[in-house]
Amino acid sequence: CVRRIDRHIADERNEENESGIEQSLVKVNPILGALNLVDNNIDLYEQARQTEINTFHSNITCSPNGGRVFSSGVPGDGTIRILNAATGTPVNKTNGHVGAITALAHAPTGALLAVADHRDITIRDTNTGRVLQSLRGHRGQVTELAWEPDGRSIVSAGKDGVTILWNTATGEPVHTLNDIVATMSVAFSTDGESIATGSMNGSIRVYSANTGEQSKVLNGHIGTVSGIHFMADSTRLVTCGYDRTVRLWDIDSGTEIRRVNVHKNRSLHGLDCSPDERFILLAGPHRHIRVLDLASGLQVFGSEEMPATVHSACFAPGGRTIIAADISGRIGFWDFQSKSELFDLQIERVNESSE
Repeated sequence: CVRRIDRHIADERNEENESGIEQSLVKVNPILGALNLVDNNIDLYEQARQTEINTFHSNITCSPNGGRVFSSGVPGDGTIRILNAATGTPVNKTNGHVGAITALAHAPTGALLAVADHRDITIRDTNTGRVLQSLRGHRGQVTELAWEPDGRSIVSAGKDGVTILWNTATGEPVHTLNDIVATMSVAFSTDGESIATGSMNGSIRVYSANTGEQSKVLNGHIGTVSGIHFMADSTRLVTCGYDRTVRLWDIDSGTEIRRVNVHKNRSLHGLDCSPDERFILLAGPHRHIRVLDLASGLQVFGSEEMPATVHSACFAPGGRTIIAADISGRIGFWDFQSKSELFDLQIERVNESSE
């Protein structure tokens, strides 16, 4: 079942600016930037590796019009819940997945939902729930999915160190991109020309979507790159990682433009960018969500109301609503303009109670 928890908590304190967040916006020397490590913590890579090996994420994604939210709910129960974004009311659900759903992504156009069930990916019709295509090729857990802007292809990243570009009409791979370690995040450029991946060893690789050839490697993160997003001009990337930093990159020059040190000792698990590209939404650290002003690096909104570690957060289309999911099955909704929480939902395991 889905239980709604009605709470209205105005976040007037913005306490995160005073306790925990380092608001140092660093202009990075392209040569020396990689040496400026947060806390000089050389154990971050190993911490990230162990965490990723043992953790399944709770995932959320929105329909293009913002009317529906798709959630993998409680990690491990194999059910996708479809919710009304305005009220949190359950609309439908889809079953049939074995084990944990490790990634979700709604197509930018149409009514298609990509679902990663450990190693396998299915493309579903969101209106009927019917499986339209099955994509098989990964030998390890699929960690993230990203659609091409026109919705004709999708790219998947995996812990097997492989990133695959798929033709969703045929179900066949177009390109297979190989890394030396697990690939934890992936993004498609706005112009559809490039694919960027974030690895467990901190490297970011940029590939041509047309040829599959690698065009650039960006180094600077220490440990897992957990979130990656192309800016609208397709020439810049914003990333976050387990080293507790958010970084803005110029792809052509391969240099780090800007860095924000977010927290002293908690990892970041993912990010999203507001439609106007002014704000960066962070999943984590721990039970927190944070919104940073990209230009200044300052936090403009934060909440720590989630009961467990937040692994997925997004701006709903339009940018007014923020949605986040934690690993306990809780989903929170916030109004970004008023900086207030709208409501919470608690997702229960299907095998424990009927919906």
